[in-house]
Amino acid sequence: MEYFNIGFTHEKKYEAIRNTGLYHYTAPLVSKVTFPSDNFPTVPGGSWKGWLSAAPEDLIEAIKADDRYSECFV
Repeated sequence: MEYFNIGFTHEKKYEAIRNTGLYHYTAPLVSKVTFPSDNFPTVPGGSWKGWLSAAPEDLIEAIKADDRYSECFV
């Protein structure tokens, strides 16, 4: 469940960055570099459904029990 949570959180952060318009890198060496975030590739819709189809049933039940992940089953 821990690894699913990390992946889910990273996907949410990626989508947030992708929708901001202009991404600013935070590492000191490249902090002045900007990149249009609309150039970031989109995450295909339903990607969680595809991944969950191969997950063990006990993991799927644990994910379904947590309201934070309800969008994975829409």
